[in-house]
Amino acid sequence: MSEPSFLLRNILGGWRRSTESAFEAAATQHQPQQPCPGTYTDAYNRFGAVPVSLAGRSLQANEELEDLSPPASCTFLQAGQMFGGSQRVSRLECSTEEDWPVEVRVEDVNLGEGTLCGSSTWHLPNGKLPVVTAWEGEIIDNVNHTFVTHKWGATQQSDLKHWSKFDHFVPLRLNVLQRRGRCGYLRDYSHIYMRWKEQCFLDAGEDSGLTIAGFYYVCMRRSTGEVHGIYVDPQSTSNHHLRLQPCTQGEAGSQTFSAFQFR
Repeated sequence: MSEPSFLLRNILGGWRRSTESAFEAAATQHQPQQPCPGTYTDAYNRFGAVPVSLAGRSLQANEELEDLSPPASCTFLQAGQMFGGSQRVSRLECSTEEDWPVEVRVEDVNLGEGTLCGSSTWHLPNGKLPVVTAWEGEIIDNVNHTFVTHKWGATQQSDLKHWSKFDHFVPLRLNVLQRRGRCGYLRDYSHIYMRWKEQCFLDAGEDSGLTIAGFYYVCMRRSTGEVHGIYVDPQSTSNHHLRLQPCTQGEAGSQTFSAFQFR
């Protein structure tokens, strides 16, 4: 482990892995008493659930050999990987939106424990100096972490609502609901799902006005490394969307950004 990663680990510390049951209340409330696996019900339709299929294969609820393995390693999810992009921010005091440039560095990844950590450097409008935060993350792997958050003020209903904002999660919704937060066939799925939680400021001015009370639902496209994050904080405005692209290695070890658009 590199020195920056070691220092960041000491700052953040570990947290207990969530092992509580996921989506039990939702599954109980929205399933019929004698469910027929793989079929629609009015309860599922209220969730907007759709048939689940990956590569044309139907994921029936009674499929005994369903693969619940953790996601396989990804080229873009490695220690030292850099990302560049922006976060669209809505301010409470006005109706306008701003794009804040940000760089993210992954410091350490532990697939066995389903965790990662890193730092983010924010460039605020009219800010004299960048704001740097340290964060820890959870990888949705069916073993250590599921799609249910069960902390940070999140509920099972809000989890499903925010995960469903990712287009590629929609085919997984019914499967997640039936598995109480777990989901089959994540090993080679096109996207990797995570949660990122900022733990502390590493460098911030007294007048930055930022808080780190919320957390991010994160989706990474395995083939390109594109990252989409949704920031959730009950004390903040909604529609905070993080968009990142992986950096490529430039000449003489310098870092250069792949082409990206602020959205």
